[in-house]
Amino acid sequence: LGVERSNLYRKMRAFGIEVAEHLKSGALVIGTGEQWRESTFNSIAKARELWQHIDEQLTTFPGVRIAGNAIWAHIAPPIAADRLCHWEATADLIYEDVPVKTVCMYDLNLHAPDEIRAALRTHPTAVVDGVTHQNPYYEAVEILDAEPGLNASAADPGMVGKMLAALR
Repeated sequence: LGVERSNLYRKMRAFGIEVAEHLKSGALVIGTGEQWRESTFNSIAKARELWQHIDEQLTTFPGVRIAGNAIWAHIAPPIAADRLCHWEATADLIYEDVPVKTVCMYDLNLHAPDEIRAALRTHPTAVVDGVTHQNPYYEAVEILDAEPGLNASAADPGMVGKMLAALR
C-alpha cells in the first residue's frame, strides 16, 4: 500500500495538486479497498456510511470529488456482479442533487464481462479510450425500482464488446 500511495501522490503532484497541504486540511482523503469492504457487503449500509462521510465533508468544503478503483470488489470474498450492480445503482442516489462528482474505474483487463456490464448499467456517463460518452445503457433507477429482478448483470465478452463498440 505504501508504494501505491507514493505513486498516487507523485501522479497527483504532477498535475499540480498540493498533496501535503490538502491531506493536512482534510481536503484530500485517501481510502483503501480494505477499508471499504467487510465480510458481508450491504449496499444500503455502505450507502449510509458514504453519505455520512460526504455530508461531513460538505460542512467544510463546497463540493466533494470521489475517485474509486473498482478492484475493491475483488477483495476476498469478492462481490458477485449482481451485488456490485445493486451497489452502483444505490450509490447513484447518494450523488443526486448534491455537489459530488465521482469517477469509478473499471479495468477491462481485470474485470469480468458481467462486472463491466454492471458498471455500464449504473453510470450515466462512461469514459472509453479516454473519451467521455453519454451512456445509453444507464438504467440505475430501473434496477432499483425492479429489484431484485434487474440486478442480474450476466454478460459474455461478446455482449460487453458490442456495448463498448457502440459507445465508441
